[in-house]
Amino acid sequence: MIANNLDICKVMKKKIKMPRNKMHFIPNMADDEIFFPFKSIDQRKKRNLLFNDQNNKLFIFGIFGSYKPQKNQIVAIEAMKSLNENNQLSNISVKCFGDKNCVNSQYVILEKIIDEYGLNSYIKLNDKKANVNQYINSVDAILLPSKYEGYPNIVMEAILCNKPIIISDAANNENLVKDNINGLTFENNNPLALAKKMYQLKNNYIVIDKKEKMKFISEHSIKNITEKYINIFQSLIMN
Repeated sequence: MIANNLDICKVMKKKIKMPRNKMHFIPNMADDEIFFPFKSIDQRKKRNLLFNDQNNKLFIFGIFGSYKPQKNQIVAIEAMKSLNENNQLSNISVKCFGDKNCVNSQYVILEKIIDEYGLNSYIKLNDKKANVNQYINSVDAILLPSKYEGYPNIVMEAILCNKPIIISDAANNENLVKDNINGLTFENNNPLALAKKMYQLKNNYIVIDKKEKMKFISEHSIKNITEKYINIFQSLIMN
């Protein structure tokens, strides 16, 4: 068995007593030809075009993922409500992108809550977009408040674009996000904890270290991951 999530290996070992030597963990690939950082001037131009932020006054968090309950956008909305109540909202903005017509979509419910909280000027729900790279480049940081994740591609894509990530501890089971290295973690389903980390990152921005990024790219490169698959297939053929 090949899995991209160590938790799956643990479940298979526990539930069906699968021997550990029959399970292989291989992470997802990070494609740095599709996801890469824009030059600063190009980022500003694209940001103004997409979000009408001509003077770069906003601090924009991006959430990328469908509007199904697992993605837990409601926690980000509640966090923004908390920031507003504590007069800390200031120039913070949240832009969400995802399939609003997915199964069990929460899109309409979330829209109503945003309107009820009077946060329409601060939170925008968008449908899914092509060319996600330009949207990642146009925000300041990524939020991933999910209740659970496998091996989240958006985290890898954010790192490739030099964008720090704030992630729930439940979604960070693979420890892709390291506190104060490439982002921050918060307690799952805790909007107050998320609000605190959002305010912290806005005021103390995390710049991803070049060496850390290159190490990450090497570990998740197409060449490296492909070789792992080839080695497993060759061992199966030989045995």
